[in-house]
Amino acid sequence: TKIVTSEAPDYSLRTFLPTHTGELIHHQYYTLSYKEEHEQSEWVAYMMDRNMLNANNVPRESDFTEDPKVTTTSAHHRDYSNSGYTRGHMVPAGDMAFNAEAMRESFYMSNMSPQVRQLNNGIWKELEENIRDWTYKAERLYIITGPILDNPIKKIGKSSKVTVPSAFYKVLLDYEDP
Repeated sequence: TKIVTSEAPDYSLRTFLPTHTGELIHHQYYTLSYKEEHEQSEWVAYMMDRNMLNANNVPRESDFTEDPKVTTTSAHHRDYSNSGYTRGHMVPAGDMAFNAEAMRESFYMSNMSPQVRQLNNGIWKELEENIRDWTYKAERLYIITGPILDNPIKKIGKSSKVTVPSAFYKVLLDYEDP
């Protein structure tokens, strides 16, 4: 069994990408499909392994930045200001704490989706923590996360008009024995 280390991501896993209707963007540690009309990703996909979890954590990033790879420009952190919604990570910063570049990439605005604080700091955070536990047991998991953009709640932001999703999902793939 090949174990991927935190030093070099396994790009072969990108064969498991969902279909996409947005701009496909490959960052070093995750891939996303960016939907300009919603100012966010329709999904993000990444691999997480036990080595990433065992690595010493780097400091948490504090700056949300526009994604330099989004050709139409991504939402801006100001779009969430005074909206009543938090910047919910699709690829959690906690999953990317093994490496400074991975952490930085997790704070791109293309990786954010509006979430109410009770979700972001509650059951969503608990689910993210459970997935790290399950990854440790499984050795490696492939994770796809995204917002449900059908029947949006509303739009936020003065300039970008970010869609507030009606729900969120996570899909986990454990493709190694046992």
